Amino acid sequence: MRKVLIRIGIAIAILGMVGVFFFKGSILPSVTTVADDEYFHIYKAGNLDNVADSLIKYGFIKSKKDLISTAGLMRFKDSDLVPGRFKLKKGWNNIQLLDFLARGKQSPVKLVINPMRKTENVATFLGKNLESDSLDFITLMQDTTFLDSLGVDVQNAMTLFIPNTYEVYWTSTPKSFLKKMKKESDKFWEKDNREEKLKSLGMTRQQVYTLASIVDKETQQNIEKATIAGLYLNRIAQDMPLQADPTVVFAVNDFTIKRVTNRHIATVSPYNTYINKGLPPGPIGMASASGIDAVLNHEKHNYLYMCARPDTSGRHNFAETFAAHVAFANIYRDWLTKQGLGL
Repeated sequence: MRKVLIRIGIAIAILGMVGVFFFKGSILPSVTTVADDEYFHIYKAGNLDNVADSLIKYGFIKSKKDLISTAGLMRFKDSDLVPGRFKLKKGWNNIQLLDFLARGKQSPVKLVINPMRKTENVATFLGKNLESDSLDFITLMQDTTFLDSLGVDVQNAMTLFIPNTYEVYWTSTPKSFLKKMKKESDKFWEKDNREEKLKSLGMTRQQVYTLASIVDKETQQNIEKATIAGLYLNRIAQDMPLQADPTVVFAVNDFTIKRVTNRHIATVSPYNTYINKGLPPGPIGMASASGIDAVLNHEKHNYLYMCARPDTSGRHNFAETFAAHVAFANIYRDWLTKQGLGL
């Protein structure tokens, strides 16, 4: 009888110890301080061991051993992990943490897309903010078959992007992301009578977007955009080359240029609107909503020429005749020379 009691006592002690370890490793709070802007990422190739390592590395949990032990008790497998971007809660124990990760309730990324110059820049930005690599994005943005399904081509793929803030999942694939951008672009064009204005202009979305990208590069002053848009439309109507300096900068692919010279203007490129009439084959950057609306709501006037004002205002002097333009241009060149930017 005494031996039986001893065995029972040992069993109770063992169970007690197991209970203590279970309580300590699984029930007590495990997730430490989590800042408001801190998120935890699980990649598609992730397994419990490297996820636990990352949780320790970034200070999200106290003990890898306790997490792995709890996972064993819960029969938690690598396949239970769901890739994504997650917001953890301070004070969770390991059971709550593992349950949350298995449910895969992601926190979306608030992606702030500001105007960028080239699709390569867009791909780099997306690669830094989403799970997929930038190479995956740029490869898809050069896939003619896929782009055709979205109604664009390689040269005007940028027209899919309207600068704004978008909520997307970190795990969004390049295809799903670009399809979302197409839907968001459609929503933009279908609002505020933009489609009707397109028809009255006799232009496509891509053409208006391309012209808007030039207008945006000509001025940062929203008050001037509709005037400049009207000027370029006047030149197109009169079969005159646009002669837009920003298109030359794009053609040369040197965005440090402060003053376009005759050497730059001689650059052979379909984007050079000094030597090619009409619009370039695609935008020279991501167009802003204000730039697009400036084209759709352009001012009706007789201006054909413009020249930067001889100051730092970023504004322009507009002219209807070449003679008036030359007078403005001479004043501006003299001012540039005084600033040390002469030819």
